[in-house]
Amino acid sequence: VIPNEPSIGLLFQAGETEAFSRGATSTMSFGMGADLLRSIPVDWAEIGVRDDELDGLAEMLMRLFTSFLFYPAEPPHTADDIRRIGRRWLGPALHA
Repeated sequence: VIPNEPSIGLLFQAGETEAFSRGATSTMSFGMGADLLRSIPVDWAEIGVRDDELDGLAEMLMRLFTSFLFYPAEPPHTADDIRRIGRRWLGPALHA
């Protein structure tokens, strides 16, 4: 699913997956991810996530994301499968 996405798929087609993975796991990337998390309509404090913890959450999500990219399931998951996995396993962890 992801390798066929127009923007990210170009990295795979160009053979730049290693450069992407290094960038995706950088401090700058985690900060950008935290900013993205702040912009979505979630009351993080209500579910027990402090603002200063969003970099850590972004890091965890980016590392999970890159693992789905580089080590896809066989047979591959659909986008709905990945959402279902996230809702089942990530959602409850955020509410813990």
